[in-house]
Amino acid sequence: MSADNFTSKTPPRLPRLLCLHGGGTSAMIFKIQTMRLASLLRSHFHLVYVNAPFPCPPGMGVLPVFESAGPYYRWTPVNEGDDVARVRTAIRKAMIEDGDGMPFVGVMGFSQGAMLAAGILMEQCRTGGGLAGEDVNFQFGVFLVPGFPPIGVDSRYTGLGDKYEYGKGAADPRYWGAIKVPSVHMHGLRDPVLEKSRALAKCFPDPDDEGEEKVPKTVLEFQTEHHLPLGKGGMEDTKKLANAILKTYYGPQWTPDDKAPVGFEDEISYLT
Repeated sequence: MSADNFTSKTPPRLPRLLCLHGGGTSAMIFKIQTMRLASLLRSHFHLVYVNAPFPCPPGMGVLPVFESAGPYYRWTPVNEGDDVARVRTAIRKAMIEDGDGMPFVGVMGFSQGAMLAAGILMEQCRTGGGLAGEDVNFQFGVFLVPGFPPIGVDSRYTGLGDKYEYGKGAADPRYWGAIKVPSVHMHGLRDPVLEKSRALAKCFPDPDDEGEEKVPKTVLEFQTEHHLPLGKGGMEDTKKLANAILKTYYGPQWTPDDKAPVGFEDEISYLT
């Protein structure tokens, strides 16, 4: 057999999707959590997972499944004196190190990471640059079982600064419709933070509101707790989520693909 048989094809250069894990987890855990979803997106986006800068105990729902998967991190300061500027540094560092010249077109976050993703987009709307840097213009956001309100490093644009603690935010109507960026929201109907997830979705304009700028927005609510759809039954919900993301990116001309990749179910069978 010739050496050519062992040469893998150069992977396609794809637009990039910034992925922000939940509080008390890690980039590695988020990669596992999104295995199903990523399999449906990988031919369209290159997913870039980032570790938050602040070590912490495991977060909601992490144990016992990810008991041996530490260390764990969060996006908000843990100890007095923690520098919130480290959030910006961590994200920029990952984006640069993963650099292949392709643009970052979207940001996807889970739980606390979704709150940060919303804060990034809010700052982008108000400054033209935002947390990720002036050279990045995210075209859409994906928010998986988020809390509320948006987390931002710069309190001038979110009103939060470094004082926010997960789960302590109230549903403040001053945020309603403030983030004019196309978005996809996934909520769990059995999730203890469901109402906060719904509150975060209200930060994005409703396309049906009169007088509002028409910005695409999709809200999906599934029979899950504080996690992505699991089990064999969860595959259909995952397809709905993936197709909503792709329709948001490509526009209404996107044609849903109802087929899972070959061999995919074997890949994720341990999660069922």
